[in-house]
Amino acid sequence: MGLKYSLYTPTESLVIYMKDKRNRQYWCQAFCCTRPQLRDAVAAVGPKAEDVRRYLRGEMPDNQ
Repeated sequence: MGLKYSLYTPTESLVIYMKDKRNRQYWCQAFCCTRPQLRDAVAAVGPKAEDVRRYLRGEMPDNQ
């Protein structure tokens, strides 16, 4: 089917809202990660997008 393009942009681009399906999908696509990876990252470092990005890149310890 090809690439999926989304017109969705989160209203608050600094925070990840795991309860919002479109927000989760946006961040999974932005970080090239799966939902479980995103969930684990948010659980480890909190919902700030920059912290999650760094965690997923391995730039942040698990227990900050």
